[in-house]
Amino acid sequence: MITASAEATVGEVGMGVVMVADPLTGDDRLGEAKQLFRSLIQSGRREVVLDLSGVRAVTSDLISFLLMCDMECNRRGTHLLVRNVTLELMKAFRFAGLNQVMEFETL
Repeated sequence: MITASAEATVGEVGMGVVMVADPLTGDDRLGEAKQLFRSLIQSGRREVVLDLSGVRAVTSDLISFLLMCDMECNRRGTHLLVRNVTLELMKAFRFAGLNQVMEFETL
């Protein structure tokens, strides 16, 4: 689900923000996140931010989503940033080697 602040960001500075989970409940929103990501990337955004606020665990679906986003951004020349990553999530991403292929911003 895209938040009001994310809508403003998308419209004002050419950057799209995708909320991957509900920041309050931690509920997974990967289906919505995929749709929003595709919409942003097809609209020609130069930068896409995946916001992991509320994500509590690394799943194979999350890793697949991140890799899909990274590949698509690389293909289109779009900058990808994954932000609001907890230290626990970052440990798992490092273990999976994701820190070698994409940019993370920890809390």
